[in-house]
Amino acid sequence: MRPAATLLCALLAVACSGPQPSPAAEPPPLTTLPPPALASPPPALPTPFLTAAPTATRVPATTPPSAGPPSDAASLALALEGLLDDWLVASRAPGAVLGLRLADGQTVVVAGGQTDDAGGFPVEADHRFRIGSITKTFVAALLVRLAGEGLLGLDDVLALHVPWAPHAERVTVRQLLSHTSGMPDFAAEPAYRQGLLLDPGRVWTARETVEFVAERELDFDPGTEWAYSNTNYTLAGLVAEAVVGEPLADLLRDRIAAPAGLADTYLEGLEDSPPIETAGHYDIDGDGDLENVRIIPYTGLVTSGAAAGGLSSTAADVLAFAVGLAGGQLLDATQLEELTAPAPGSPAYGLGVGLFRREGRDLWGHAGGLPGYTALLVHVPADGASAVVLVNASGVDVQSLIGDALRLALE
Repeated sequence: MRPAATLLCALLAVACSGPQPSPAAEPPPLTTLPPPALASPPPALPTPFLTAAPTATRVPATTPPSAGPPSDAASLALALEGLLDDWLVASRAPGAVLGLRLADGQTVVVAGGQTDDAGGFPVEADHRFRIGSITKTFVAALLVRLAGEGLLGLDDVLALHVPWAPHAERVTVRQLLSHTSGMPDFAAEPAYRQGLLLDPGRVWTARETVEFVAERELDFDPGTEWAYSNTNYTLAGLVAEAVVGEPLADLLRDRIAAPAGLADTYLEGLEDSPPIETAGHYDIDGDGDLENVRIIPYTGLVTSGAAAGGLSSTAADVLAFAVGLAGGQLLDATQLEELTAPAPGSPAYGLGVGLFRREGRDLWGHAGGLPGYTALLVHVPADGASAVVLVNASGVDVQSLIGDALRLALE
């Protein structure tokens, strides 16, 4: 077997070995994450999300925690750099980028570590990472925008737009976006995983991935329960393409990236994009050490579930996307409320966003990951603040880092 295929086989064997987590549960160990082609559901954030004191955090003496948030961008950047440096040491991740956007428009993005554990180069603030299922928030926002343009209705049955899809007469667009459709997850199908092993560099079509569950029954009656399924977003991407008549990459660029001012966000494998500067790292053999997985062709992973987890981006772009959602550039107030309203059967998920309440604050966001990459986006509406962390490693606790960063900036 070729080295890349051998490595991908190991990754699939590890990541597919357990059940899918509940969105209300604490993040599971790596061995229980869903198949690595696409990211896990947004995690439940720890209870002390905004108030816990950071562990081993280096904060400049001029801005001690008791003195309140750092007073300017330079001091905030210095404090965040110390926070990130200490987190990198504790997590043993090769590199990461941490970004904050505050209500006054102040944006601070800091970077630390290396692009590659074998040496590489220092990670820079404008480096791109694979962001996995944060892609779902982009796609949900796109569908809500298209509904606002009158091109579709969120309560349309799937058959109106993708008539060949399984169970198309029973499932609505809203149920796809909220994971309440009952659609089985193609990424959990053995035949899909085998397809990736046979040709990891292949460019997949959305229809090909949906075909893996074409003969499967729904997991539950639509609208009665909640279960995370990447198939939902593959179908949502097909709906968007059907109503506009353009490829998903073009729709995301023209209707999301352009109005939000994103300059470095790409649907990998489906549009021209510069090489990603950061190599992914993953503990393949469970020995506690992260291995460099740059050898893996990611084309099959990202194109087989493009609408569910195929984007790459920078911290600045992800922050600008969050600002576009919250600030009205992408969605009006009514549309944002629809995006962030709890789905029937799941108080912890809206349309492409996880919903949380911590220490009296409501938050929304999403996690993402592919083998070797972890990402998390969180927005705090009451404070008008957004935070993102992008890491070139799997199986690391980014929730504590992003929580400590928000605590540092807001309290």
